[in-house]
Amino acid sequence: METANAVRPLLTSRDLGAAVAAARKERGWSQAILAGKAGVARPWLSSFENGKPTVSLEGVLRVMIALGLGFGLVRADADVLTGLGTGSDRFDLNRYIADWNAGSSSSERSCAHHD
Repeated sequence: METANAVRPLLTSRDLGAAVAAARKERGWSQAILAGKAGVARPWLSSFENGKPTVSLEGVLRVMIALGLGFGLVRADADVLTGLGTGSDRFDLNRYIADWNAGSSSSERSCAHHD
């Protein structure tokens, strides 16, 4: 059973960008305001929020600090860790994300293997 404070995995640059955009909007800030506070260009911030995978880590950290956010490392669910094999055992990340977004609980999520 998930709680309101459940940690959602950020598995892609798009996930992180979307989380940052949501935090910015929650504060009522425009991209221009956040870019100014973080010391980054507004077009760069737009690229980051849209999931561009090649944005600089320094810029990401500046934006996170400006929002009062940080990173934490947590262990992935056991079903993710056991599904990281090769061949027919290979973990299907897209399926896992789709299952997560659909709201299935940890016990309902499968390793989503390729056949």
